[in-house]
Amino acid sequence: GMTLRRLVVWTADPMRRLRTLASVVDSCQGLKGGALCSAIHAHLRCGDPFDVALVRGILNQVARPVRCLLDQWIYEGELRDNNDEFFVSGDDGVAEDKLWREKYAIRKPMLPSFVPHELAEKILLIGKSIDFIRRACRDRSPIGGSSRESKDDAVATIELTFGDVPGSPLHQSIDLAYRETSKRLLEILYTKYNFLGHLKAMRRYLLMGQGDFIRHLMDLLEPELEQDAKHLYLHNLTGTLESAVRATNAQFDDPDILERLDVRLLELSAGDTGWDVFSLDYHVDGPIQTVFTHDTVRRYLRIFNFLWRAKRMEHGLASVWKSQTSRTREIRWMTGRQTRKSIAHSRRSFIPL
Repeated sequence: GMTLRRLVVWTADPMRRLRTLASVVDSCQGLKGGALCSAIHAHLRCGDPFDVALVRGILNQVARPVRCLLDQWIYEGELRDNNDEFFVSGDDGVAEDKLWREKYAIRKPMLPSFVPHELAEKILLIGKSIDFIRRACRDRSPIGGSSRESKDDAVATIELTFGDVPGSPLHQSIDLAYRETSKRLLEILYTKYNFLGHLKAMRRYLLMGQGDFIRHLMDLLEPELEQDAKHLYLHNLTGTLESAVRATNAQFDDPDILERLDVRLLELSAGDTGWDVFSLDYHVDGPIQTVFTHDTVRRYLRIFNFLWRAKRMEHGLASVWKSQTSRTREIRWMTGRQTRKSIAHSRRSFIPL
């Protein structure tokens, strides 16, 4: 027959399950997305295997939408988060030239507690790289593991693993996507947009690595730069720049690079000469502008201005040295001639009559 003791025994497990569920529900009030996953994940820290199994099953179901958003982000570069549940946020109002630095960010309140911040940064970079390739680089080709077959296989076989243990299926899938996406992005920048060529151009022209070009340019510009800065005209300086390019080894550079090389005049101050305001400039656009931002180019120009002034001092000292050397030779020649005349006069003075 039914007894109270037997009833207590039969209802012990359901009561424990209900208490666990009540505790989980109380802690999840008003939460969604990654924050909801974090609240449920906190209940896994108890030592009761029964409660852990129950909470883990709930967490697997609750985390499915987050995992779907994650897969869309790391395999397609698309952020379809209409309810703001994912830990990556996007701003559609950001211009394309600021896509890399300002459009996407990590939404910390929605970052699940079982996803380390370092892994979240890698996830952010994966999707951001894919979106950059699609929008800025205009490249729609498949990106390694981000193809449709690889994505479907990942969704079907990789179960969301909780915890921050490196080597888990979640970490492996993200590491694979990160390597393939980064490799593809660098390949596009190096081949399609000649990234290394622009780096070398910066070194040759703004950092004065092309010595013959800089020296010849300085020789050609010297008459104009000696005058007051108010009397300088950009079209004259640009013509001189083109003449210096044609007369030196710079003429063999890539035409696209030479077209980006230009002249600019710095802000004028009272009493400035042309030497004080002249500067070379290098124009970048497209995806390369993401690397060479306005601040980066401004730093290059500051270095150029410092080197330009140092080069001017070197040029002036070399001119003085040449002048002094020439005068020294003239003095030696005149002194030697006077000495020879004196010797000849002395010899004639001792010739007996």
